[in-house]
Amino acid sequence: MKKNYTLFVIISIGIMISGVANAQWALQTNPLGSGESAMVGKIQFVSATEGWINASHNGSLLHTLNGGTTWNIVTPFSEDVDGGMSDPAVAMSWVSPTHGWALKSFISGTGDITTNSNGAVLYGTTDGGSSWTKTILPKTIETVSYSLADLQGNWQFHAITAKNPDLTKTSSIAGWMYGSGTIDASGNCSLSIIRSSGTRSIELPMLISSRGKITINGDEVGFMSADKSTVIFTGDEDNDGYSLYVLQRVTGATYTTSDLQGGWQMHSLSVGKTAGENSGWAHALLTADASGNFSGSLVSVGGTNTINTTATIASNGEITNLSSISTTAHGFISADKKTFFLTMTGLNSDYNLAVFQKNETATYSLADLQGIWQMHKLAADDEMMRLHMQVGNVEN
Repeated sequence: MKKNYTLFVIISIGIMISGVANAQWALQTNPLGSGESAMVGKIQFVSATEGWINASHNGSLLHTLNGGTTWNIVTPFSEDVDGGMSDPAVAMSWVSPTHGWALKSFISGTGDITTNSNGAVLYGTTDGGSSWTKTILPKTIETVSYSLADLQGNWQFHAITAKNPDLTKTSSIAGWMYGSGTIDASGNCSLSIIRSSGTRSIELPMLISSRGKITINGDEVGFMSADKSTVIFTGDEDNDGYSLYVLQRVTGATYTTSDLQGGWQMHSLSVGKTAGENSGWAHALLTADASGNFSGSLVSVGGTNTINTTATIASNGEITNLSSISTTAHGFISADKKTFFLTMTGLNSDYNLAVFQKNETATYSLADLQGIWQMHKLAADDEMMRLHMQVGNVEN
């Protein structure tokens, strides 16, 4: 860990006795005072006479225009309650005399950022510190909590099952499922399911932790989204197959075909009736018009193809048709009309689960990936086919 020292330690008194005669050091005191609040870090000179020092005290910087003879305190935004919790030794950078940045951490009370709505702030200047801008960086500490009440309601269900290639699992089959169901206040889920091999009604007891982890019969494991509208599971089937499930909350929103209009990204997983038969992945960039006509380019393990198909959407959000690529397609669109999941049997008699995400005009950066994530995946033709994992401290 790097240590920070106060200015009067960094610039010490003494006489240079090696190399240059009569060159001397002058003692300077820290204008911020002493103690923890006066800790300073990186010194960076942007010219022979102008320099900056990053300080931990209330978001301040020290600035000199005379080669360090005197220093002035610069506080970009005096109303901000922040400090150099992010190590002032490395949290400042100047790329020219005019352009510089300093990273600070918001603090509350004794410095507990968990009670502050934001975690950090980046100050920037393009005119040598005459004026400053700030970019607030949200904290990555998750504060969303969950309860059984978040499960209660009506849900749409879509899933895909991969056949277990273990030759001893003779009852294992591949296929898709979709349907609808209700979860009561006790977490009991009643589902009516249409399958590629028939129909089924099931009752599933669900439990949810305060951090959003959901279990079914102690085996299937899922996680609820932060907006509490989607749950994704991985689990084992009674026939020894492996499944990935998606639950989407039904809100009563009304939909029209024009809700499909726009650009979409599609990703899908295919599984075959038997191990190794037509399993694979695909992704596509598609455009839909106001009549539900989708067109675009599909990239898959088999190569690149063109897609032209038409989807029909009911007022309750269920999506069907797509007859040019399947006669069994069924999907459901989210309440914000930006995501839908869909199951179908493909032209190669493979079973598919696809997710469509609407392209937005927003811009993205690496900072958007920062945080805590849950990941679920399903692989075909492997005796260890399903996997769920957490990235970060998610579980209780």
